[in-house]
Amino acid sequence: MNTPTPSRLRPALLALPLWLLACGGGSDTTTPTEPLPPTPVACAPFADSFGRSLSCDDMRQLPGAIWGFVEPGSDAATGAGDAGADGTVAQDALAGGGPLANAVVEFKDQRSRVVRATTDANGYYRISLRGLTPPLTATVLSWPAWKSVMVTPLVRAPAHRKFYTVNLTSLTHALASDMARSAGLAGVDALQPPHVAAQAQAVPALVAALNDPLTQPLALAGLRRPFDPLTSPFTADGLSRYDRVLRSISFTRSAAGDIAVSSLSAAGAMFAGGCEVPSFTGVPAQGGGYATMNMRSDGGLCTLFLSGDPEGKVPAQGGKLLTQPSLGSVVFGPGNRMAYTPLYGSSGTDVFSYEMSAILSGETIPLVVQVTVNVSPPAPR
Repeated sequence: MNTPTPSRLRPALLALPLWLLACGGGSDTTTPTEPLPPTPVACAPFADSFGRSLSCDDMRQLPGAIWGFVEPGSDAATGAGDAGADGTVAQDALAGGGPLANAVVEFKDQRSRVVRATTDANGYYRISLRGLTPPLTATVLSWPAWKSVMVTPLVRAPAHRKFYTVNLTSLTHALASDMARSAGLAGVDALQPPHVAAQAQAVPALVAALNDPLTQPLALAGLRRPFDPLTSPFTADGLSRYDRVLRSISFTRSAAGDIAVSSLSAAGAMFAGGCEVPSFTGVPAQGGGYATMNMRSDGGLCTLFLSGDPEGKVPAQGGKLLTQPSLGSVVFGPGNRMAYTPLYGSSGTDVFSYEMSAILSGETIPLVVQVTVNVSPPAPR
């Protein structure tokens, strides 16, 4: 309810004692002065994560609002007490990339109250958070179950008249997995709002740690560190910087549902047709050699077995980059393999070199390999 302005209060207060005196005397016929009705305060439009305007009516028609509960200090006339979340649910390269359409997103607060919304064809959703008490967890109710987090410093109470960006991707799942481990939980599925509250101060460090394996893809995409995958708006169209990074990295998943960023899959053939390596199975000659790879930047990676002899029978040791690629990233992993992954959407010729060593006939041989990669644009979908 709006309080009248002081200029409107003054005539009403002056008229009140005059009217009372007139009634007491019984002889004055002065008509009491009625106070002017308060001027309605317009509910200013809301802006979503992309700056698009929503009216208060639009806001109140969003799925998820708990109308039976109003935060202290809220005002239905002005929209104070209203808050919302929006974001994108997108798949990584392992799942084929792109938006996850018609996915049900569930938010749960610390009182175990639940609200849900469904993504559109672009993997985008909007939901009202009115009536929820933070911190919150958000989950995609489909396999794999992606979780995200909203922590106490981000939302003290849903009374800020704004939208909070909450994306749900493999990167935010990895962040939630790290949070679960930091909380001493068995897996990400055990992560609940109270754990989120307890880990609030650890979130910046967890985000920073998540950036470490993303150094090269982030740099190629022009994204500054620390990059927060949870609160950075993006469109899952293969063109945004976030989406290009998401489609250019791979993940390993544990039996408990936790995932971690990884440029090498535990399985050898992660992406069928990811690359072609003509006439190259290892180092073609002692002391080093050259390799040529042809691949598309569909988000797949190309793996090479690091060998110290032409037949590929002697594993090489200690792979280390000498020169960085300009279109993709390189990582050395288990199983004596080197993996090259181009940034999604990139094309052109890339060149990098690496060194390693092998023990042949009891002698340690230094090996240097220069790799030329011909990267084609993503295949038409």
